[in-house]
Amino acid sequence: MSNFIQRSITGLFFVVFLVIGVLWHKASFFGLFLIIEILALREFYILSLRSRSLPQKYFGSVVGAAFFLAGFVWHIVSGGEYFSLLLIPLISFVFIFELYRNQKHPLLNIATTLLGIFYISIPLMLTNHIVFLEGDFNGKILLGIFILIWACDTGAYVFGITLGRNRLFERISPKKSWEGFIGGVIVSQVAAFFLSLYF
Repeated sequence: MSNFIQRSITGLFFVVFLVIGVLWHKASFFGLFLIIEILALREFYILSLRSRSLPQKYFGSVVGAAFFLAGFVWHIVSGGEYFSLLLIPLISFVFIFELYRNQKHPLLNIATTLLGIFYISIPLMLTNHIVFLEGDFNGKILLGIFILIWACDTGAYVFGITLGRNRLFERISPKKSWEGFIGGVIVSQVAAFFLSLYF
């Protein structure tokens, strides 16, 4: 099986789960995005081991899950926004726990742990504010954002493969091209137009 077909099948299953999770019910949204948050943060902490840092991957994952939970509780419980105040001591425990770990490069470890939370957990927490934008649960706007991302990625891939000559940022991603970037922008704008008719 070619890499393209394998990635397409995997992507199709992911899209189906994502669409069902976002549109079905607030509980399905919460469960799916909590799993995504935990897996993404775990992957980030595993990748960060290459930089000689030893992040607090388990406690960092707990704090990240608490961030997502706080965003959800904010909208489903009266006075739920006050639950977010519990995140302050959780963040401070990252510093305290590092004192007892007795590892090399403690500042790098703290920075990597917190970077995972700020880079992954906070943006995923904010998806709660998108699906509850008008008070009641509505996953259509979040699904629209994903459709625009998928349209941009697909357009960038197709234009990049067929027309790509000028490299965009070779040191970071050698195959990305300016032509792919422009194609992604065009395709996402067309998708945005059709979404605007639907919404």
